[in-house]
Amino acid sequence: MATSDFNIPFEHRKPFSKHYQQFIWPLCKKLEARRGPIVARQQARMAEIRPVTRLFWPMILLSFGSSVLGFFGVLPSPWIFIGFGLAFVIMLGMAALAWWAGNELSNFMDEGMDRLYPRVLAYFGNDFVLKWGKEATGQHRAYEDFGIFPKHDKSSCFSHLKGSHHGVPFEFFNVGFYEKKNNDKYELEFKGVLLAFTLKKAFRGTTRVVRDGGFWLRLGQRGLDRVKLEDPRFEANFEVFASDQVEARYLLNPGMMERFIELDSHFGHGLEACFKDNKLLIRVPTSRDFFTHDQDHEKPIDFKDPIEAIFADLGFIFGIADELAIARHTGL
Repeated sequence: MATSDFNIPFEHRKPFSKHYQQFIWPLCKKLEARRGPIVARQQARMAEIRPVTRLFWPMILLSFGSSVLGFFGVLPSPWIFIGFGLAFVIMLGMAALAWWAGNELSNFMDEGMDRLYPRVLAYFGNDFVLKWGKEATGQHRAYEDFGIFPKHDKSSCFSHLKGSHHGVPFEFFNVGFYEKKNNDKYELEFKGVLLAFTLKKAFRGTTRVVRDGGFWLRLGQRGLDRVKLEDPRFEANFEVFASDQVEARYLLNPGMMERFIELDSHFGHGLEACFKDNKLLIRVPTSRDFFTHDQDHEKPIDFKDPIEAIFADLGFIFGIADELAIARHTGL
């Protein structure tokens, strides 16, 4: 596939073309050679189970119907539970057949995407490391004391990317925060992204950027004073609190405010941030899943859509890193 077909920044097209042809396209071709037979086997299995699943639906309806009749006394009362139990067992059977039919293809797609993502990210630097699931769990909790985590009883990290840009290390966390409800079940209250940038020199104070939340939000920013900025677009959406007014205005210069506004819009609005110690932590809500596959198994594997998403997402992250690099070189 020609990389000119990719919607990526112009300055990357020529160097990324070499990287794609050398490291990504050969793996795409190997995966594509395996995809066809696996899809054919899945379709054959689906054809085998289709007559059985057609019988299951009337059986489920009859089971639920017997529960209703038991509830109204037409059938003995034990049928209330027998009917629901039969329906549940039949649905488990349908799920097991669906898993049998599609498991091979699902595992193949997972394997392919897990191998392709690191090859794409290697283009940006050897220090780019991507982890999923258990390998990513818990590392975001190091930033809990920055004061911008949502209220939660439990949290999880779905994926974690580490890298650097222009000498500024960063971490990308795709996270979920959960609250425990009255029924002792955890419900997802926030899903989104945490971005952490690290500088060699610590900030003098703490600067926090939060959504415009009125009196109660201001009351929660103890030890920090309200900072007024001159950008009306920024002021319309955010409030800034800091322990050092001069440093806050220096950090939130026109360039950084513009980067925050762009990042907020790109990921889905709701950005909050905190400059503390030698780090900048940004929290942005989004329903997206990152570094997972949504490849249509009916289409040839070229990894085009994930590549374009990576360039778009990293472009905004690199923009923040650039502003921090400029601040570092001008005396931060």
